[in-house]
Amino acid sequence: MGTSNTCFHACLIFSMIILFCGCSLISSTKLSPSKRVELWNDLLPKTLLALYCYSSGDGQYGPEFVTFGKKFGWNFVVDAKNTTSSLYVCNLEWDEPGTNRVFSAEIAAYKPGNEELHQCNQCIWYARKDGLYHNPPLDKSGDDKLIEKWTEHIEG
Repeated sequence: MGTSNTCFHACLIFSMIILFCGCSLISSTKLSPSKRVELWNDLLPKTLLALYCYSSGDGQYGPEFVTFGKKFGWNFVVDAKNTTSSLYVCNLEWDEPGTNRVFSAEIAAYKPGNEELHQCNQCIWYARKDGLYHNPPLDKSGDDKLIEKWTEHIEG
């Protein structure tokens, strides 16, 4: 009788530890939600979008070359304090086919604390001929919103 009682107590303690660890894991997940950034090439057929993204805390992504109609993206977790380690900056560039025109832009693909722009769990950016669009839009209209226009350079 003593052995089964000891086994019962050991199983009870083990179950409580599992339950406690599981609750801690769920709780920390709620405090640090997973985010995703995607950058889509919605420019022109046969046009490559070159991009390089970096974060002060998580390193770098790129250089990447995204073909028309495709995307590049990554997942990350925002820390509970929402510090700048989650700031992701991207430099993008593309050449207009048949010309010597090059277009570039720099965006904060995700910036903590900027709730107006980054209330998204999945922050989607579209590179289009007139600029970079963000979805979800700032005004919650459902339409993508132009956020940044391209800077034009002429290659000589």
